[in-house]
Amino acid sequence: MKKSDKKSDPEALIRAAKAGDGEAFEALSRMYGGMIGAAVSSFGSSIASADPEAGAAFSEEDLRQEAGIAFLRAVRTYDPDSKPGVTFGLYAKICVKNAMISLFRKRRTQSKRLRNAGGRRGIAEATERGAESDVDIAKFLEQTADILTPLEAKVFDAHLKGLRPAGTAQTLGVSEKTVYNALYRAKAKVRGLSER
Repeated sequence: MKKSDKKSDPEALIRAAKAGDGEAFEALSRMYGGMIGAAVSSFGSSIASADPEAGAAFSEEDLRQEAGIAFLRAVRTYDPDSKPGVTFGLYAKICVKNAMISLFRKRRTQSKRLRNAGGRRGIAEATERGAESDVDIAKFLEQTADILTPLEAKVFDAHLKGLRPAGTAQTLGVSEKTVYNALYRAKAKVRGLSER
């Protein structure tokens, strides 16, 4: 396949991105950037109109970061053979939307816990650390290679691909508890990296 064909063929780009081609992932990100931006904008304005206090918790950078991670996961988990007739665009849109809904529910739960515990901090303060910077996902993932142990990196990669801990444990030949512990450590390290 010619290089120019590869740049315009989503299926070829997805295969290349799954194989670790950063340029292919960046091309997909540009190709579907409008969809991601529209989802972020729509979600942010919907939340702000439904619950102004909750809307303040979500900066555009925070939502874009969540959408970017969901898009990466969509690229890694998309299988056209398992869902015939479902295009990658639709699949990615659903993944991004579901990730933002999950983020909203998580923040709402955190807010309720703070209120129930007598805390006076608002949702915006509780989430301020996570919204400090817009992260380039490709560079961000490269940086994680420097901070994760080999096991943590394999477990985190499996998590991003949508594999369940039991399947990951079987694939890596370790116990499920080991996978859970490695995933916990990896998430903590990645969260710390995103807050820098």
